[in-house]
Amino acid sequence: MKRIHNVYLSYQEVQDIIFDYSIKYESNTENYSGYYVFGSLWVKIDEISDNYVYFFVLFDVHHKTLVDYKIVKEENSTEVYNFLRNATLNQPRKAITTDLHIAYRKPIQDLGFKHQFCEFYAKQNINKYLYNHVKENNIAKETHKEYIKKYLEEVYQIYEVENRFEVLDILDNIF
Repeated sequence: MKRIHNVYLSYQEVQDIIFDYSIKYESNTENYSGYYVFGSLWVKIDEISDNYVYFFVLFDVHHKTLVDYKIVKEENSTEVYNFLRNATLNQPRKAITTDLHIAYRKPIQDLGFKHQFCEFYAKQNINKYLYNHVKENNIAKETHKEYIKKYLEEVYQIYEVENRFEVLDILDNIF
């Protein structure tokens, strides 16, 4: 919402919208582009459950519109598969962008999408990987910063590769 529509929603606002939005969303687009963004949000909606639930959302990137949403109790491969299959029934399935959640990978592959990871989460994962490397090898923070400056171009090459094995090769070369 922030990137596409320049609208920031807090978790509480999303929760309020979900609870107040009792009419099923019906898209005004009959044919989608086939390029989607999928994500889920972990929310607690007291009126629905005492526990947290997952709010699945699918957007069409080219039409900049909501395709579908659903509230589920568990975020697992079966729920993801069923949601994406139903939301894109009789629609093109070209590509989908998600965070790095492992439960998304098999359903997306099984449904025939090309899978792309969100750059934000990819960068976050790289930073986590680098932080763990620094911590495990007792590398001083100044040395860590120096390495980052020195190898920044190599780190950026990660966004040009085809698969996670190439990412690991680049990181191994840097280390």
